[in-house]
Amino acid sequence: MKKHLLTMIALTLLSGCATIVKDHTQSILLTGGQKDSSTKVSTPTGSFTLTDGSTTVMLPRSKDDIPIEVTCNGTTKKTVIPTEFDVLLGGFGNIIFGGIIGILVDSSGSQAYDAKTPFDVSELCATPKIEPAQQAKN
Repeated sequence: MKKHLLTMIALTLLSGCATIVKDHTQSILLTGGQKDSSTKVSTPTGSFTLTDGSTTVMLPRSKDDIPIEVTCNGTTKKTVIPTEFDVLLGGFGNIIFGGIIGILVDSSGSQAYDAKTPFDVSELCATPKIEPAQQAKN
């Protein structure tokens, strides 16, 4: 019994709080697409169509921003979904559960990072307005 308790304590100290609590993937709501379902988003894990202007996708957690391509209005534009360190679980949670080792584990891995959600792609789908002065030149 004492041996099992020591093993459990050691495993807890060797893992980070976010590593224990969070999944390897994250649900991200993509919004701002065209309502006619012609907006397509390509991610490192696949391509998705924004139905009725939005869709929810599962993407792997990443400490780096997630690159995506958005295709609408006949053009494709590249951007990234920003990610940030989850201070609550990756930092403060380790004070209780993971300690210094947990903080190091969480900050070096990707599970303590969250992508911005919902992520709005409407700026990438906006058609540029042509000013009357520009129309006169054309």
